[in-house]
Amino acid sequence: MKHFLCFSLIIVGLLSISSCGAEKAPPTVTSEAPKITDTSLFFVRRILNCSPKEVEKVLGKADKGVHVSNDCGGELPSCSEATYKAGKFDILYYKLKI
Repeated sequence: MKHFLCFSLIIVGLLSISSCGAEKAPPTVTSEAPKITDTSLFFVRRILNCSPKEVEKVLGKADKGVHVSNDCGGELPSCSEATYKAGKFDILYYKLKI
């Protein structure tokens, strides 16, 4: 038991001496902010319940402007419709809110 204790103290001492001179890599610092991906959920939440002017700030000007439409999916009596970004986004407004 006595020899085992001495042997383990020697091993611990050798390990601590060998690790003292080891150089550690300096931490890297990046100046760029992490890029946040705008997923569909966050995009929709950002423009939900917005007026046409607020949507215009996000998507740019409407292709043909906002016009009244009677084709609102059968659930609404009438609505306004606009397309943005060359037809990529088709938005229906009811009482001037999405």
